Amino acid sequence: MRPSAEAEAEAEPGTTLPADDRELADWGRATPPLVPGAVSRRMGLFVVARLAARHGIRVRLRPASGAGLTALVWLPDEVVVCDGGSTDGSLEVLRRETRFPLQVIERPGSNISQGRNAAIMAASGDVIASTDAGVRLDPRWLEELVGQDVSLSHVVSGFFLPDPQTPFEAAMGATVLPTLKDIQPEEFLPSSRSVAFTKAAWQAVGGYPEWLDYGEDLVFDFTLLEKYRPFAFAPQAIVHFRPRASIGAFFKQYYLYARGDGVGGVHLAQALRRAQPQRAVGGDATGDSGE
Repeated sequence: MRPSAEAEAEAEPGTTLPADDRELADWGRATPPLVPGAVSRRMGLFVVARLAARHGIRVRLRPASGAGLTALVWLPDEVVVCDGGSTDGSLEVLRRETRFPLQVIERPGSNISQGRNAAIMAASGDVIASTDAGVRLDPRWLEELVGQDVSLSHVVSGFFLPDPQTPFEAAMGATVLPTLKDIQPEEFLPSSRSVAFTKAAWQAVGGYPEWLDYGEDLVFDFTLLEKYRPFAFAPQAIVHFRPRASIGAFFKQYYLYARGDGVGGVHLAQALRRAQPQRAVGGDATGDSGE
């Protein structure tokens, strides 16, 4: 997924708007109604809303760093999906999608790294927001993720929560995954199910390691850390994913992680870091789209 160009404009110094009014204004721009006479004093907001809706543009107001307001403007997003050879009808569903610009790349037999790299190469923007198949994105996921200054930090870590559907999955989520209060932002390594980075950073480290079938996002993280420490952290950029449904599936998942760590040359200290609470969820990105 490629978040498109974002523009920021600061309102006239001293301009203020209460938080409730900002929320109402943002809602009005997202779902512009017919303008009632009672709100004509804020006609400009509704004009912006109508124009934004017509051209697929999103606008949000936020308090400026000093006095006044800042308007954030997102041009239409581009979504790039790489299909590695699905047989469940996913391609047919994707081809029927008309709600947003969508590019589908077919790479039968490719591993996760190869698929990610192909999609990123095809993206036209400077900032890449990455997620996985089989997850559920919070409605504000992309906004929260790219609301950070990705171009400044080069990498922004999002967060993710379990989405269990059985008691066993609930138990697994509670046992092996941290809560937000467990996270140390300066140490947290993102899963590629919820992360944003600049295309320049991806190019600088050679992309995802295509020679590695599992645990590729951990190796990618460590490579990025060497050049772009520390990563920014967006705790509200949340992705919901379903934990493994059985002991056997869980064992297979972590066996593949361990094998990937060995093939990828992950050192003992790095592997132990993965086992700490702030990293316990990070490597799971490979399992969602790779098994």
